[in-house]
Parts: sequence; C-alpha cells; structure tokens
Amino acid sequence: MSESQRFPTAVHALVYLAHSKATPHQPVRSVELACSVNASHVGVRRVTARLVKAGLIGSQDGRKGGAWLRADPERITLDQVLEAVAGPVRLGATPPSWADEPAGSLGTAIVAAIAQAEAAMLQRLSKISIADLVDATRPDGS
Repeated sequence: MSESQRFPTAVHALVYLAHSKATPHQPVRSVELACSVNASHVGVRRVTARLVKAGLIGSQDGRKGGAWLRADPERITLDQVLEAVAGPVRLGATPPSWADEPAGSLGTAIVAAIAQAEAAMLQRLSKISIADLVDATRPDGS
C-alpha cells in the first residue's frame, strides 16, 4: 500500500470498526476490513498495526482474532490518525538556499508558508472525530 493511501485507509478502517461496534469479544477480522476498504488484507494489517501501536485500536491474532476501537469514536480525531500512520506531517522538505538567489530569502519565506499550512491542516483535522464521520455516513445523514 502506498504512503498516500495509509491515512484514508486508516480512517476508513476506524469508521468501519465504529459502525460495526467491534469489541474484544467480537472483533472485525482484517479480511473483512480489507473487503470494506477494497485493499489487500496485508496492506490493511500494516495500517492496523500502526493504529494498534498508537493505542487507537486493539487487536488479537489468530482464527478468532481481529480489531476493535480502544477509545470512544468521539475521542479519536483525524490528526491522531494521521500521526499514527504517517508520523510527523511535512508538506515538503526545506528548499536549499543560494546566496545569490534573486528573491532574497525565498527559502525562509517558503518554509514559513509550509509551516503555516501544516499547522492549519492539523488544527482542522483535530476538530474532526471518527464519530463525526460515522454520523456523516448514516443513511439519513444525521
């Protein structure tokens, strides 16, 4: 699974687990999650392993194993999910600076713009919970 697919796959899996009301006694198997996400079960397992490591879901191996949420869906926010599956967010690397660049300290301006964009994105993601997405996917939209 490509890096660009980890975050949407993780969010989909968390919403699916919330919808299914999975528990340690009735976990959702990785094959079922993979079918829901339309991805390979190996890729889904890699993503869920990161979610387990972050403490967002629980997991049990074996024939009767699977995954479940470890926290209330209202307490799991998308910034936490992004951090769990992608690590610290970086929209780009710091560009090199040249002493003779015509635009002066262009590198510093670019770094500042990227930092502002990253902060705005994370701030917005911190306001969206898995419960919000569960609510948005209900047939009646409520």
